[in-house]
Amino acid sequence: MRTRYFFLSCLLLHILMLNAQPALLKEQVLKSVLRYQEEGLVNFSSKQLSSLKNSPSRFDTSWKSSDYFQLAIRMAYTLSVGKPAKPWLVYESIAAELEKTVYIRMRLALEKVQTPSGIRDFFETFRLPRSSKTKTLSKIILSKERLYANRPSRLLADTIRWLKHAYGVYHWIDHWEFSQYIFVDVAAAEVQFIEGERVSLSMRAVVGKPSTPTPFFAAWAERIVLYPYWFVPSSIAIGEFLPKIKNDPSWLDRQNMQVIDREGNIVDPKNLNWAQFNAAFFPFTIRQSTGCDNALGVLKVDVKTPLGVYLHDTNNKASFLLSKRFFSHGCIRLEESMLLGNYLLEKQLDTLYLQSCLKEQQPAYLPLMAPMPVLVFYTLVHPQPGGGVRYYPDTYKLFQKK
Repeated sequence: MRTRYFFLSCLLLHILMLNAQPALLKEQVLKSVLRYQEEGLVNFSSKQLSSLKNSPSRFDTSWKSSDYFQLAIRMAYTLSVGKPAKPWLVYESIAAELEKTVYIRMRLALEKVQTPSGIRDFFETFRLPRSSKTKTLSKIILSKERLYANRPSRLLADTIRWLKHAYGVYHWIDHWEFSQYIFVDVAAAEVQFIEGERVSLSMRAVVGKPSTPTPFFAAWAERIVLYPYWFVPSSIAIGEFLPKIKNDPSWLDRQNMQVIDREGNIVDPKNLNWAQFNAAFFPFTIRQSTGCDNALGVLKVDVKTPLGVYLHDTNNKASFLLSKRFFSHGCIRLEESMLLGNYLLEKQLDTLYLQSCLKEQQPAYLPLMAPMPVLVFYTLVHPQPGGGVRYYPDTYKLFQKK
């Protein structure tokens, strides 16, 4: 009889614990929300917080179908993606492609959680630094903050701000768990091809002038173009080229440039009355023919954005010898475009074909095996292999306090 009562007691206790467990998990979600709200990592209105505290489902037996479960996933996403990085982006198309995958990954992880401590660990997994870069930055931030607490200074305050911005950028990158990506650090004027956490290729770049800065974006590269045409942006064609053409129409021939009308036909510039054209009326596109004299060189990485910005080879290699390389109209010129092409295409390009500088060669379009993330950011702090960081000047003056 005692054995029977003991068994029934254990069964009853087990049932009570099963019923109580969802309430305990929800309570921990609420505690975590309040904690991260206080730390400024999430942003809920007082009305939303009141609704959470007084939700009718707070103490019922549902969990995976509850609003608390969905809230936990949303909050993990917020902690993982971070806040400082995305507002700097002019254009971003990564999230639209990957958010569903990340959401499923987080949901599967949360479904395995069975204890309040598991809820805490679930959130911390996404909040804490995950890569060597974010771990390095996190340690240095803590060190600088301790120094600032004892001996505050304007330089230390600025340095902490630069470090936190860089942390936000790399934390945002960690969120997506890319296996491969191209990283353009505009402040450093450098381009890297990264596989996992390994920098497989690093090179100098020429980026936009302060007056025509390189825009910051996260988008997909889908193909490489060999022997590309350069379709001159209208701002350059009208603002810079038109005065030269008016002065001497043969200037176009010397630059291997063609005039294309709205129907796509090549127009002889000698047959045009250039005096009538201006910023308000210029019904043409200027196109530079292919070859080594082309401003894009012999290779262009096509990036899918509305910005008209590419990664490309160049006919001016001397610029890469300079320490300050801010000369372009916004595009990113590559020191080793063929090496990057080899990585992206996963094969060796025909260097003889590309170095032959063939004239009037038709462009060749080579699709990538899979779209490649291209991340263009501006950080004054760059984590180095093996720990430590390197600082760069604020050439665009974006971190200067107004």
